[in-house]
Amino acid sequence: MMIIYILLLGKGRKKLLAYSIYDILSDENAEKKINLFLIEEPENHLHKSMQIALSQILFTDSKYTYLFVTTHSPFVLYEMDNVNLVRIYSERKINSISTFYKVPDAYEKNRKMLNRCLSEAIFANKVLLVEGPSEYMLFSKVLSVVHPFYEVDGIYILPVDGVGFETYFSILDELEIFNVVKTDNDLRAVTGKGTYSVLGFSRCNNYIGEKRLPTKQIQENSVSAKRSLYNSNINTLDKIRSDFHIFLSKVDLENDLDEFLHDRLSALLDNDNPVKYLQDAKHYHMVELIEKLSDTDCRTIYNHYNFACLKEVAE
Repeated sequence: MMIIYILLLGKGRKKLLAYSIYDILSDENAEKKINLFLIEEPENHLHKSMQIALSQILFTDSKYTYLFVTTHSPFVLYEMDNVNLVRIYSERKINSISTFYKVPDAYEKNRKMLNRCLSEAIFANKVLLVEGPSEYMLFSKVLSVVHPFYEVDGIYILPVDGVGFETYFSILDELEIFNVVKTDNDLRAVTGKGTYSVLGFSRCNNYIGEKRLPTKQIQENSVSAKRSLYNSNINTLDKIRSDFHIFLSKVDLENDLDEFLHDRLSALLDNDNPVKYLQDAKHYHMVELIEKLSDTDCRTIYNHYNFACLKEVAE
């Protein structure tokens, strides 16, 4: 026989014990009745690892088919799948918006990778979607200087890290969460032709659902070719910025920085070719750069055309 001294348990353990008791009681009636589980803010008194463990139980155990959860914690949503998300927010009066969310088949085995960022983003008021960790680190640094309380004000930077922008912004759009996309002006070699498809332009067309940008293949894959392609379509790209909040880089993160900060980057990194230096070991060298950027540097980046996505999400 096991004796449990409930009064000596912490609040978190008491909560887990209560859940276990309800779980046992529900099993006894499972064949006779449909069990509805109504759980309010299960994250209270549970540390992060226990919230994630609870998420796994709630969203993977078939007994919780009829489950209603209210939460302020992204950790509780880490394992969500086949769920109806209802976002409740206040703008003078209480409003709500909902959407159905299912983990795409391609990411079923990597559910945590996809859900981790998404579960935090759906609690934000504004989301800046970026390519990867380098953009995340730089933009976090810049906003921390220009807008020190940007996270408190509901601004979230989400690195898509190969998952793809559309997977995220389609959910954010349905939940009416303002989002901004910052993506690279990529080119891709066409096999056997010696030409390059304008992948960045095609991506923008796909995201907006219209063919506003040309998709004709070009003959050269270089920084100058990308800048020329951008500049020859700058009016259309600016219209896409204003209409759809999609910001295509002229080239990529490092080259767009170098375009107006070359001398400063060279001095900070003690290297005559800062673009190559930053791209050779992207994570490590970006950490080095942001540690050396001054507040003035951050404001220069924030106010430049190449990084107008920051103003778009912050103002």
